[in-house]
Amino acid sequence: MEVSLLSIFCGLYGIANESIRAEGIGNIRKFNMLSANTDKNYGQASSNGERKPNPWILTKILRYHNKDYYEQIIKPLLKKNYELKKQSKIVDTVKQIEKHEIDLKDTAIYDQLCSIRQWQDGKKNITANDALEQYHSLFEKVGIRFISQNHKIFSLFQGYKYLQFEEVNYTKIEGFLGLVKDTISANDELIYEYLLNWFAFIVQNAGKKTETAIILQGLKGIGKNVFTNVLCELLAGYSSKNITDVDDFVGKFNAAIENKTLAIANEMKNFGESRMSNMDALKSIITEYSFVVNEKYIPKHEVQNVVNIILVTNNIFPIKIENNDRRYVVCKCNSVRRGDLAYFTTLCNSFVEEFYNNLFLFFMTRDISQFNPRNIPMTQAMKDIIRSSRLKVDDIIIVHFKQFKDGVIISQVEL
Repeated sequence: MEVSLLSIFCGLYGIANESIRAEGIGNIRKFNMLSANTDKNYGQASSNGERKPNPWILTKILRYHNKDYYEQIIKPLLKKNYELKKQSKIVDTVKQIEKHEIDLKDTAIYDQLCSIRQWQDGKKNITANDALEQYHSLFEKVGIRFISQNHKIFSLFQGYKYLQFEEVNYTKIEGFLGLVKDTISANDELIYEYLLNWFAFIVQNAGKKTETAIILQGLKGIGKNVFTNVLCELLAGYSSKNITDVDDFVGKFNAAIENKTLAIANEMKNFGESRMSNMDALKSIITEYSFVVNEKYIPKHEVQNVVNIILVTNNIFPIKIENNDRRYVVCKCNSVRRGDLAYFTTLCNSFVEEFYNNLFLFFMTRDISQFNPRNIPMTQAMKDIIRSSRLKVDDIIIVHFKQFKDGVIISQVEL
């Protein structure tokens, strides 16, 4: 067969694999008879072909000069490649619709989808709407969860806001860690390590519960909310940083904690009304893995419970804790920085994107392999709350425990 040398070079230089391309170029002289004029222009043709690579020229040459090979080998491969590319475009379209929350019921959006050309199928232009109608099953999900590995279940968790660097720059986060150390944990090394591990557990295990709640107890203006605001920003989109009404946790309309991995309860009001029942309900929110959500004009529905709670308070008795309760970690915060405006201004000004990226990496790479959130540290502040939570009858039993144990002689009993 006679084929233009330039065409062969254009086709060969279009091959991405270097070894196959080199072998093909070497075979030009080895297996072909070159005319005198072709041999003379060999170098020029090679140079021109390298500037205009086109692998489809080889396909066309095979189609006309080796039809059997084309029909048996090349054509099935082309068809398979076409289907893969088409499927890839459809998946990309689906992801864009999910990412940008496109409302397919909007008539204006529908008209736009009909005008967006995706690819050519023969003589027909396939639009985004054609792809949606033909492959609508890709949109069908059997359920919704906060996070799931099942592709048939839609995951609400779509990743974190901040990026991971290769290495933590501790100079960017030492100010914040200092706040955690000297103020939030009051220089208690056990509490300091627990708090860092507790939050690292939430970051590294999206959708998992610690089954414990942190209570930050201390005066106003010492930096408790500075600490919690930073944590909520790291979990942006999956956190609620200022819940002040207990009803948002346990009341009729509790959607504020739906699909949130962290919720901050700030000096919650309405705790006094039905106090005991509210406390019991809050225990359930801390430990249970599902709860019923009630929203206005929407039927009640059960959802996955992924929320972890930090309670911020200046109350000496913020909540009832029973003697054997393992849900709460009470931190008596230090007021060493109270009123230090210059310190807090400098600290908060350091909370830029680079700070958050480094702090996020710090928590993502922290070793928590030996950490068990339910193994809570017992603090003096927690002992004080447990003591305040006792009933009067408990105090009587404690005072007269020996007498109850040994018994009372009948003759000593006053009738």
